[in-house]
Amino acid sequence: MRSGFLHEAEPPALDPADAVWRRLSSVEQQRYFLHRIVLHTFAQKPLRIPTEILEHNSGQSGVHEWQGPVASFLRLLRRLCHGLRWEHRGAERSVVVLHPGVYVGCVADEHTVDDVPLIVHRCDDLGAYSVTVLLEPLLVLAPFGKQVTRVRFRKAVTENSSPETIDAFMHVTLPLAQALLGTDSWSELAPCRALRVQLLRRDVPQSGSDTQRMHAPRGVVLFECPVLKTGLHWETLRETLARGSFPHGRSVIQRLGGVVSTAGVAPTWGLRLISMSRSHFERWLSDVYISAVRVPKSRTPMCSLTVWAESADNCAYVANTSWFEDLDTFSNERRDLLGFAALEKIFYSKLLPRLRRRIRNAGRADTQHHPLLLWFMAMAPPKGPLQTCLGAEVALPSHLLIQDLEHVLGVRFHLQQDQKTTLWWLCCQGLGYQNWSRVRH
Repeated sequence: MRSGFLHEAEPPALDPADAVWRRLSSVEQQRYFLHRIVLHTFAQKPLRIPTEILEHNSGQSGVHEWQGPVASFLRLLRRLCHGLRWEHRGAERSVVVLHPGVYVGCVADEHTVDDVPLIVHRCDDLGAYSVTVLLEPLLVLAPFGKQVTRVRFRKAVTENSSPETIDAFMHVTLPLAQALLGTDSWSELAPCRALRVQLLRRDVPQSGSDTQRMHAPRGVVLFECPVLKTGLHWETLRETLARGSFPHGRSVIQRLGGVVSTAGVAPTWGLRLISMSRSHFERWLSDVYISAVRVPKSRTPMCSLTVWAESADNCAYVANTSWFEDLDTFSNERRDLLGFAALEKIFYSKLLPRLRRRIRNAGRADTQHHPLLLWFMAMAPPKGPLQTCLGAEVALPSHLLIQDLEHVLGVRFHLQQDQKTTLWWLCCQGLGYQNWSRVRH
């Protein structure tokens, strides 16, 4: 049953001059419109996108007119959907109206590898954004397609923390989606029966004014997702959402893991960052595992640190940060005198406060992963209400997504704060969204 399609109310589009819009960072603005595109693809309703979101290119030859995550995701959906198109409207073509198509997945006439259709998507129009900004909306759309979704992302950045590094995605975001979807929901007729992301090659954003240095990133990531039998499994969702809600309101952290990634600097930088992290975390936990990886053939000076905390009930909270230096200003003098000082700054001033805040405020997931919980709760079968703990903080993008889901799909959420524990609890009755291949049009 898809009763949400009968709800014709349209959410008010956020204007770039709106006060709420100005409270969002540039990364949050891009992620917000990516979720809006997914929402209107499910609802099959037009969406107005301001051209400011599409980050117009400066007119370089051989480069797309639009740049950024939203523009790149639209180009990807054009190959994964049937009937998707967009048109310019307004004075001076200031608004792009998107007419979403039916999400299908990879069709048989695409490039085939191991008897499975494969789409190759170039990410050189993402700029410095990590490829994870495209993987997150695909986690929501791909399970509800008609065919298997298999995309190889080429020329991608993997080590930037905007919005999160590839290590944070593979160790926290992907396991959360796998737990929500379960193992019994996939169609037995699909050529692949597991949701997986494979990191084939790492790379970092390029820097420097020399045109010979400014080449496209060379990271490669493979995304593969089968289709659901009919819809989500309600019992699996209820069991997964119930985690992270102990009576005292906090999960007990039992293990810390992390990855240090370096490029364009001496290997001792990564070892110094690992030693600094272990000496600090081992004061409270004995189970601390932090490894180091090095990005090959990259001249951009970079250090990236991703740390995730795992609780006793299999919840994970992640914080990541990255440090980049312009290649032209990264002289030997700075490298020798101020290198380790930069490492201490990104660890003590950036990563530690983020990790502490996310552990202290988190419930089932940290604030960055609340949209994933909202999506699968909204798509759940209407067998009964689902409830989860969002923690002590609900970010503004999550409030906006709740509002949009209620207006467009007709889902009803109940968000309430416990006065004793100051935790936010979310209750939702799913609309029973079904796989496209099971819907009779």
